[in-house]
Amino acid sequence: MSSELKENRSFLYGDGFFETFRLINGTAPLLRFNISRAKRSAAMLGMIWDHNWDEVFFQKLIQFENSENHAIGRITFFRDASGSYMPDADKMDFVLNFREVHNESGFFLSDSLEPQKLDNHLNQIPVVKAGISSFKKYVSPYSFIKSTSAMMYVLASLEKRDSGFDEMILFNHYGNICEGISSNILINHNSEWLTPCEESGAVAGTYLEFLKSFIPIRSATISADILFSSDRIFLINSVHGFRKLEIHRNL
Repeated sequence: MSSELKENRSFLYGDGFFETFRLINGTAPLLRFNISRAKRSAAMLGMIWDHNWDEVFFQKLIQFENSENHAIGRITFFRDASGSYMPDADKMDFVLNFREVHNESGFFLSDSLEPQKLDNHLNQIPVVKAGISSFKKYVSPYSFIKSTSAMMYVLASLEKRDSGFDEMILFNHYGNICEGISSNILINHNSEWLTPCEESGAVAGTYLEFLKSFIPIRSATISADILFSSDRIFLINSVHGFRKLEIHRNL
């Protein structure tokens, strides 16, 4: 085992969180949303954010570390400290890595609302089949964080593999819709765009925040009845963009 892993609190205790972003032509166009969420996550977890870690810092680092025009980047932040459950410090460090990405038909970037252009884009997205996960996400003030303690998502992914679905939908412990395994849910219901609110336990998605800047999306508590009666259902995240869902009631 690497000596670094033996001391890494994210590896030992899940004492960390991560940010995932997409590179397009060598830059991360939505990185500002990742930095905003990362700062919020660090504050919630009692970690001390380095004031030098702004968007310019990470964009320069990304361009230095990565040679691909199109890739998926991940920054894993962790508490850089010794100790067991009780850390002896709250300073932070991070690890940056990349992986190859193929062209995704669902990824949509625009800085203004063009309804016809967006509708045309959404109509061309292939449909993926989703089931309902048997795992329930318990809602807490920390639910918005992309934590490195992610066993529930691992188990839901194994359930997806074993069931033959392309994706799984997670409910929260109140019985309302929460999210996909690694995506927010966006539905069109009675001509209105809706997404589960953070109080439903959903991760604070960066692609969702980007879309909210030019599409009227209302955050709400969404029941199963609303989900299944929706006109269109999508999963959205900063890697794939949009994915259109066909949901199977495997309850």
